[in-house]
Amino acid sequence: MPVRPVPLVASLLASVAALVAAEQPPVPRRPDITRDMSYEDWLAGRDIKEQIYGSAQSGEFDEWRFHIGWVPGIDRVQVKSTVGGTAYPGPVNVETDRTLNNPVFGTTLEAEWILGDFDHERDGWFYSLGFEYYERRYKILYAVGANSPDLTMIATGVGVGMGYAWYLTPHWRYEIQPKLTLGLVWNQIDLLDLELANQSNKTGTGPYIELGLRQALIWHPANTQRWHLGASLDYRAGYAQTSYRTQTVLGDTNSEVRLWWAGFGATLFYGQRF
Repeated sequence: MPVRPVPLVASLLASVAALVAAEQPPVPRRPDITRDMSYEDWLAGRDIKEQIYGSAQSGEFDEWRFHIGWVPGIDRVQVKSTVGGTAYPGPVNVETDRTLNNPVFGTTLEAEWILGDFDHERDGWFYSLGFEYYERRYKILYAVGANSPDLTMIATGVGVGMGYAWYLTPHWRYEIQPKLTLGLVWNQIDLLDLELANQSNKTGTGPYIELGLRQALIWHPANTQRWHLGASLDYRAGYAQTSYRTQTVLGDTNSEVRLWWAGFGATLFYGQRF
């Protein structure tokens, strides 16, 4: 039987092509991504940095968050006042006093920068830098039996933290981080105006330090990192010390106030990638 070379070669080439095609991996389906991210970026694993959360790839994220929320009230106050070198208002130089917070929680505003660098597929370390403002309103219940007028404490500080985050799903992320905050306090001090014989609120200034532990739950819409919403639950413990000095007809008036607080706070926040 004669052999026809052309049909035979064509048949062999078709068989080889079929085998090669069978060995090739399937082409991945293009994901639902935003227009400003290329398909090549996604294939290269630039998922989190380039707006894709919850992927099987690691990556980085860089974002700002804006918080509004509540902080624990003042727990305890120590007051030390002297007029002309004599302890005032009583024979003891330092009084340990209770407080009445109204409202129970202080209010806070915070801007926070988050930088994450994930070494694993769905979890990794992140770092934070925050700028915080808060205000507390309270009364001092003095040990001598008198109460102060309504007082206000205002503080601004800078906080740093380092935490760990887990992607629970492509839409949800959980974070936990210890934080350290340092700042300045402006605190009202109630003194008796000895020249006018009535009570007068003065403002003392001083430093404060606060340690905290923050947990946050974050929700991302669709598959993008462009914005997100979240809620945090904090435990905070802090200390502040303010002082006030003035000259009166009876001599130098010096007053020092020490404040302690500890308890839970919470915030709601909006996040934006930049």
